[in-house]
Amino acid sequence: MAKKKWDAFLCHASEDKTEFVEPLAEELRHLGLEVWYDKFVLKVGDSLRRKVDEGLSGSRFGVVVISPDFFRKNWTREELDGLFTLQMEGASRILPVWHKVTKADVIAHSPILASRFALNSADGIKAVAFGLVERIKPKALKLGHTQRRVQDAGTRFAEQLAEVDSRLQAEVVLSPQITPSLHDLSVAARPGIVASILQDGMRVDLIARDPADYNKNPITGHVTFKPEALEQLSAVQKKGETVTLTDEVVDISVDLFSQLFPGATSGGKVIIRPAAGAYVKKLNFRVTVRAGEQFVQYDRIEFTIERPGSEEVEMVSTAPRLPLKLRLVVRFKDRSCNFKVTTSHFGHEIRDILKADLAVSILAAGGDIHLFDLDSGRNIGSLEHSQADISEGREALSSFIQAAYDVAEAFAQPLHWTGRLNEDQYFKAACLAEIVRKGTLQLPVKSMRLKASHEQLEQIRACISQNRAIGFQRPNFNEADSIFGTRFEVGTHYVYFVPKEIKVIDATASSVDVEVEVWPQGNVVFSFPRFTPPSGPAGESLVGDAG
Repeated sequence: MAKKKWDAFLCHASEDKTEFVEPLAEELRHLGLEVWYDKFVLKVGDSLRRKVDEGLSGSRFGVVVISPDFFRKNWTREELDGLFTLQMEGASRILPVWHKVTKADVIAHSPILASRFALNSADGIKAVAFGLVERIKPKALKLGHTQRRVQDAGTRFAEQLAEVDSRLQAEVVLSPQITPSLHDLSVAARPGIVASILQDGMRVDLIARDPADYNKNPITGHVTFKPEALEQLSAVQKKGETVTLTDEVVDISVDLFSQLFPGATSGGKVIIRPAAGAYVKKLNFRVTVRAGEQFVQYDRIEFTIERPGSEEVEMVSTAPRLPLKLRLVVRFKDRSCNFKVTTSHFGHEIRDILKADLAVSILAAGGDIHLFDLDSGRNIGSLEHSQADISEGREALSSFIQAAYDVAEAFAQPLHWTGRLNEDQYFKAACLAEIVRKGTLQLPVKSMRLKASHEQLEQIRACISQNRAIGFQRPNFNEADSIFGTRFEVGTHYVYFVPKEIKVIDATASSVDVEVEVWPQGNVVFSFPRFTPPSGPAGESLVGDAG
């Protein structure tokens, strides 16, 4: 079958053009349909009969606008007969649109048309256009027109809202991520929003133009629950929990919505949470973590209340930015609490990290949290925890933090956690900490490259045969000289070891020095005068290293 040139042929009476047919044709074309409409197609000098025949045969669908004037015209009846003929041949399909007629009117003139499902102009041009497109070319709505449809619906709703309650204005937000989920509304709304309506791709927020005036006579309604809902509702008041009720809901009725959508708000799901702004959301505490004589104190930590209740409150530390975050669930009746501690070291200075790590260690060992309310000057007291959520296996991490802290303190340098903790960082921190704590370091070294004179080369060989140690001085300690990219210059140091094998790498007759590779027996000892003055070389002295 040959491909049709037009999606739809508009069959209508000329008397209906201005009021209905032409706006409908424009809307269909805007929605992506190829429409045969005489104003779009006919040009000066065209044969009307030939163009109509071409339009009838070249259209996939025939849209017939049935009106009182339509039935009075012979011309429109001929077009309709042509559409019926094409439909019988399987070449076209008739889609009726009633315009200012009743079913009885249509039956009186064409029982066949009356038996067909029809759209009605009384529903509005946009509604008729979308109904036709959904039948003729559904993909047109999916390829970019859905958003416009939603926007038009939002605009119409805003106009309707102005008629029902002029105190409110509608703000339409369009986004493909918006879905009709109550959970999207369960978060605290921003000030001024009194209600929100969701559908796919659109959110409509109802905003009070004058909040003070609106509060004198707010939106009212009622919800009927089953008795078993009472226990769940009490959790909102006592524990500040958000409760979702579905089967427990008998009926929902909101006065405003009943006017906007008659009969549309009955039954459904209700999410109830504590009212935003009904309680103090920010609290400032002096926080002391204590176990016996050991304690850590923070002079001020701001907590944000996330779940308020008359018997139980959940709050989380939010400021200042610290390496640890405390989440407390406090029960007023027995002054007990559950808490969860999380740490994030990145970007923090090592001294702050050590303090946070000590606090976490105290809590992990069963310590208590003591709170003092800075805003009211009231001593809240100690909160004994019945349950703590602290990650295990912290020994290696705490050891690294302590080592990095000792190094930063010894060099009086700041050290920020700016990288990923790995084996290399563990090794460097452990080496540098050993240096600053003891002044010496022992490491297993596979081999070392050195530069020595020919005389020293013979001394090394003698040490190998006699099993004696050699020693030499180096300006730089390259084995471990930084943590997270921060360099720590340990300065000139001494190296001691007992050689077991030597190999000449590069030697020429004219060269004063010889480059050799030496394999030590056991560990190599490094001594750092900056931290511990050396007692003197314990072996034959060599000059330099090839390092």
